[in-house]
Amino acid sequence: MAPLFFPYASLTARADGRGPSVTAPDWPEGPELASDGAILIDVVTGTVLYEKNIDQRFYPASITKIMTALLAIEKLPLGDVITYTREDIYSLEKGASTIALRPGEELTVEESLYGLLLASGNECANGLARKAGGTIAAFVEMMNARAKEMGCTGTNFVNPHGLHDENHYTTPRDMAVIMRAAITNETYLRFDSTRTHIIPATNLVDEKRPVKMRHEMMDPYGKNYYEGVTAGKTGFTTPAGNTLVTYAVRDGVRLISVVMHSTGQQYEDTKKLLDYGFSSFQSVDASQWENRFSAADSADIMNIMMEDGRVDMEVTGDSWVVMPKTAAPEDLTTDIVWEAGADGSAGKIRYLYEGMEVGSASLRLKEGTEKRFPFAVREGLYIIEADGTQHLSIPHVVLMAAGFLLLLAAVIGILRRMSGKTEGVSFRTDRGKGHRS
Repeated sequence: MAPLFFPYASLTARADGRGPSVTAPDWPEGPELASDGAILIDVVTGTVLYEKNIDQRFYPASITKIMTALLAIEKLPLGDVITYTREDIYSLEKGASTIALRPGEELTVEESLYGLLLASGNECANGLARKAGGTIAAFVEMMNARAKEMGCTGTNFVNPHGLHDENHYTTPRDMAVIMRAAITNETYLRFDSTRTHIIPATNLVDEKRPVKMRHEMMDPYGKNYYEGVTAGKTGFTTPAGNTLVTYAVRDGVRLISVVMHSTGQQYEDTKKLLDYGFSSFQSVDASQWENRFSAADSADIMNIMMEDGRVDMEVTGDSWVVMPKTAAPEDLTTDIVWEAGADGSAGKIRYLYEGMEVGSASLRLKEGTEKRFPFAVREGLYIIEADGTQHLSIPHVVLMAAGFLLLLAAVIGILRRMSGKTEGVSFRTDRGKGHRS
């Protein structure tokens, strides 16, 4: 079968880090990388800080296991036991990394995850997939469904481990999206930030198995150590080359980098990306400086939006913006969407730097503020109009009444059935014992 694509053909290098996602003219110039595909994103906002062929399809190799681990954690109790089969172990190609499990050997899901993420055990990927999906094929379907749910558009998984298959591929952008979802799961992050672990003796093997994280930037005694690198996953096959996903944190800035189809420069390129990200960008909490939407501070804006400026709003906490260190909040422009949210928000601010979105924030009414919006909103059974008047929401009252009548009918039906059963039972005295007639 001919390959579905050639990951190193027709590549367009973007050494300055600009492209379809990085559009600001004065964006800091990015480094030149040897890897054919790369991306750097800000974790909190999802903003793409650097890109090189981020929507090009590449073979992922073992960085596939990020998705496998996340799904297994979401689907399985950590204490469940996996009994490894011959298929789990012997279906792997020669030379594939393993933790030397035997057919019939038992490991908990927790120990299997350590074997998967630290030692990149391919049989662990198979065992976890079979346990979580019933079959490996069913689990792979779950992987692809989850990728689509995350918004991935260039990914197709064929197996849970990443060993080469022509139809098994992803993109740097999609891998950043997957890693961003993974690290928000505290259990995943606990496993993936572990440097060393001892897998205890099993039902078949008396010896303990030490496993060590293969991501060299997490090793404080290694030549590739990088301060702030917290989690990540390595990968390698001959067709994929070296692949590397890295999560790093410094001074409040949280970054994810992905490099794909590298020929041994994966650590050097990742270091360049992280140096660029930490030296060029700042993460700012908009709630600490945003006051333009307070009637007391900026009557002009609120007079335009609300006529009399009586509405007093504030930005919710944890509303973050990432921007170049050479920029200031006043360099940002905003788009505002006024809408009532289920969380009590009244609108959303999109922050833009030279036309490029770099974060967002939710607006809400300050405590004690009169509830007036530039649109009608529902609160309980009432509608609050833009002029501040309120009245019952007839459709919602009708729906609630209909629901009550349906519930009442159901209760009456149950009572009638119970009454019918009771009426159908009578007793007669026969030698002092009751008998059904």
